[in-house]
Amino acid sequence: MAIDEVSSLVIEIGSDTTRMGYSGDDSPYVTIPTVLSEDGKLGYPQSVSKSYTRPVKRTGRATDSDLGVIMGECYGRLNGVDPTEYPLLFIDTVLDTAPEQDQARTQITQILFEQFRVPALYFGKTSVMAMFGMGRHTGLCLETGASGSVVCPIYEGIPVTKAITSTLIGGDYLNEKAADLIVCPGEDAFIPGELIKQKSAVPLTEPPKYLKKESVNPSDSFLAFSKW
Repeated sequence: MAIDEVSSLVIEIGSDTTRMGYSGDDSPYVTIPTVLSEDGKLGYPQSVSKSYTRPVKRTGRATDSDLGVIMGECYGRLNGVDPTEYPLLFIDTVLDTAPEQDQARTQITQILFEQFRVPALYFGKTSVMAMFGMGRHTGLCLETGASGSVVCPIYEGIPVTKAITSTLIGGDYLNEKAADLIVCPGEDAFIPGELIKQKSAVPLTEPPKYLKKESVNPSDSFLAFSKW
């Protein structure tokens, strides 16, 4: 590949979704639920009987083995892109302290260089990258994700770490509160379509009528993920 044709890839691994694409594009090329099944596959739950986990917690990082799975899946969905030909911009969390951040970045760097052999790697803070995306170097960034929200002041491209404020109120919390408002008293909150055998139309003011499949035993994690 000629030097003037080389662009970079950008990836952000969130607790709910992982997004990856080409720098300069308006939107990610790949968007995948950050959900791992018990057999190590990444994506939205398909089998009702399997167990599923979110490998990325509020700190915004996956374990070494999970990171390899996530990166491999993303590269595979980029139409056979060769990781060795594209520099990578890794969007990182602003919540870690210095010792934890250094250790985590060292592990990520080792995986990306040794397993995927990326030619170059740069870590960018989520809030800073969002500010740069708007063409600004100084401002106040409010970031709301699935597992929480963060307010981070940015001055000349540098996050003011002592002034960062975070909360556990995020998309998951809002989904739960919205569900409480629309569920009929005494009824199941949400029932996945995979568990419904038959359903009947009812007037708007009446509770739903349906029959469940008797032979299906869904895992607790499948029920939890199927809500959203």
